[in-house]
Amino acid sequence: MGMLLKHVDHFEHVRKIVGPVLKHFDKLSLKKDLARDLVSAADLAFSDELLLEKFEMWHEQKDDEVFLLHIGRYFAKRDQKQLSAEARDLSSNRKEVESDIKEAARERQKQVFAQMLTQLAVERGLDTNEKLGNFLGVSSEQARKYRSGENKPHLATLREVSIKFGVSVEYLMGFSKRRKP
Repeated sequence: MGMLLKHVDHFEHVRKIVGPVLKHFDKLSLKKDLARDLVSAADLAFSDELLLEKFEMWHEQKDDEVFLLHIGRYFAKRDQKQLSAEARDLSSNRKEVESDIKEAARERQKQVFAQMLTQLAVERGLDTNEKLGNFLGVSSEQARKYRSGENKPHLATLREVSIKFGVSVEYLMGFSKRRKP
């Protein structure tokens, strides 16, 4: 009987971890294939510790981009049939995979932010880095780096930028199509 109760406890733990993540992403407009992978990952999290860790990581960091990249990478690696079972096991080279995913997510976030910032700047007639820098309260060099995708502002600065343009942080980072905060 103890083993059954242990199983029920595990089930409840996973449900408490996975449920809020699914609710969060349900509010976002995800592409169908991404939503399907997310639901599959939620189902697999009951038996796959690595996937459960990714859901737990989302609770700690609330980083949608990194989480979705982890899920996508999990399924891409799992579906590579030409690899041996050991090579498909992401836990064997976990630190390297996580580092690669985080770096790819950071680079993508920089590029998305640069595109959104450039679009918003054009809409406001902020056609030079000097004008954009003055509007944002940063140097023209920093404005250039934001526009080119070299830099992405820290969260507090990101929030200030979103307020100045009158858009949500989610919109500014490409997580939502809804502009208004």
